[in-house]
Amino acid sequence: MVRSKMKNCMGQENKKMLRDLSSIIFGARMSIQMAKDEIKEICTENENLEVKDHYIGNETASALSDVEMEDDGLDEIYALSVVNKQDNGEDEIYGEHEIQECECQEETNFSQYFQHCDKDHNKYISIDEFSLEHLPKALSDSIFYDYIKFIADLTVRVDVKMTSPRRPEVWQRTKNVKYPSYDLRGKTNLRTGTGIVSLIYRFTNGIRNSGGRYEKKHTKCWCRKCQHSEIPSSMWWEFDVDTASHVVFDETEADNTSVLLFYDRKESQNVIVDTVTFKYSEVCNYNDRCYLQCVTCDESLGKKLDTVWKQFHRKFSTTALTNYINSTRVLENFMFIVSHPHGSPKMISIGQWKDKIHKTSGQFQFTYTASTCRGSSGACVVCLGYTGLLSHLTHRGTRTNLRLNHSGTGHFLKYKV
Repeated sequence: MVRSKMKNCMGQENKKMLRDLSSIIFGARMSIQMAKDEIKEICTENENLEVKDHYIGNETASALSDVEMEDDGLDEIYALSVVNKQDNGEDEIYGEHEIQECECQEETNFSQYFQHCDKDHNKYISIDEFSLEHLPKALSDSIFYDYIKFIADLTVRVDVKMTSPRRPEVWQRTKNVKYPSYDLRGKTNLRTGTGIVSLIYRFTNGIRNSGGRYEKKHTKCWCRKCQHSEIPSSMWWEFDVDTASHVVFDETEADNTSVLLFYDRKESQNVIVDTVTFKYSEVCNYNDRCYLQCVTCDESLGKKLDTVWKQFHRKFSTTALTNYINSTRVLENFMFIVSHPHGSPKMISIGQWKDKIHKTSGQFQFTYTASTCRGSSGACVVCLGYTGLLSHLTHRGTRTNLRLNHSGTGHFLKYKV
């Protein structure tokens, strides 16, 4: 009898708590809607402003918040952005993209593209050759050397075997600046670019080992191999790869994308992850970034990647050390890129940034001298003093007439020491 009363009491308390939570959620949604309506009203009153909705979807929103969302009947989520209609984007630097476009779906001879390229390849530094001697004297210390080596370890080649029919004809906010690979829509020619691993988690039976998240969709590995296996792995790793939107444009292209990891030299064993999904992209407000999610149950790869990420994060995530890397040495205008030019093993390029172009609040685009080629699009661009643990700048392309390369627009705050 006592146990029955206690159960009934707990049930009533749970129901009350759920009602209270539902009321809070409803109130929050109403507040968000009111804020959105107010923003739209302001934009209506100002003829130069325009508000845009951007669909990102439930799954993406869940990934962004790192909180699993309940199925409450909502199947889509929108983000708002306000743009200036008078700003047609023509002052944005687009130049010539640096995706390596191949003639077929499988490419075995990337060296041919080096031979037919008229850019200077002498300034590339291979991973094995890179040393403290390649750094300016003011920066030649083991800490900064290790930082570049970690960025190199996390750099990947991005291979795309399908061009989406939804690629636009011109860059957003322009009238006649042609968008990369538009003429290849619907074709299955291989294209390569570069990306960087930005996050990694290990899961066991759907539970993230670092805590905080439970995979309701997947309790077993969901890589291509396990999807067709009667005994899928109960342990797997999920990792994010950041690249440029003009490298991987949408879900169609992501579904036909693979990443090549630890490709440091020609003799490197091919470490390929071919289960890639599209998280979201930033193609509005000058941005050119795409976020992919990859999965593998290869234990040796998962452990190696996890170890690299943890060592990198442990060594460089402290505020003091990050400030040290981004200190007053910014006066050197020092910057570097690690990429896969022409699909080759990764190369380190060192140079100086020349122009810092302010686009919107906290958003800048950079030009720089570090060597890049076709295949470098999407690479992480690190400009000292303008990045945290990982840079929010991705390589976009080149302007050969000025002998300068340029990034997409990135959001950051300048570090102060």
